[in-house]
Amino acid sequence: MSNRSKLLVMQPRDRLHTVLVTRTWELADFLDEIASAEFIEQDTRDTRVKSASHVWQAKPSVPPMLAPHVNADHFRWTATVRWNDDDYESRWRIEPHALKQSLSCDGVVTLSEAVGGRATQVAVDAKIDGLNDQQGVETIAYRIVLVNWQKLVEAAVRRLANE
Repeated sequence: MSNRSKLLVMQPRDRLHTVLVTRTWELADFLDEIASAEFIEQDTRDTRVKSASHVWQAKPSVPPMLAPHVNADHFRWTATVRWNDDDYESRWRIEPHALKQSLSCDGVVTLSEAVGGRATQVAVDAKIDGLNDQQGVETIAYRIVLVNWQKLVEAAVRRLANE
């Protein structure tokens, strides 16, 4: 199962691409649920294809009484993005640290010009591997992934508005 979501944002595609794809980790300060995001590496061996990885840490949303018993890895993941400088499609892989061997999310994000170049249509196509085949679990997981992509895009728009 995979899911697709589309958003229209009032930012030019080039500006949005720079923040959303090439400097994603800088958006952590614009996301209430995120404690931190850290750039960890960039692959520059291929001059045409760019790649960057970053580690994200969410703020635990558990009752204070349970917090000491929750492993921080349950709220940490590594995101890796690959893109070409000559197009506006990027490929993402998100791997949670707690379930690294059994769960991952791959996605393709496509940025298309809209409103005569004054806006961008953001299309996100996500696929989660490692879920059991229960329809309810898949529906909830995809909803969480797509809502968080929407929050990331909105954070990029807020950051650009501050420039």
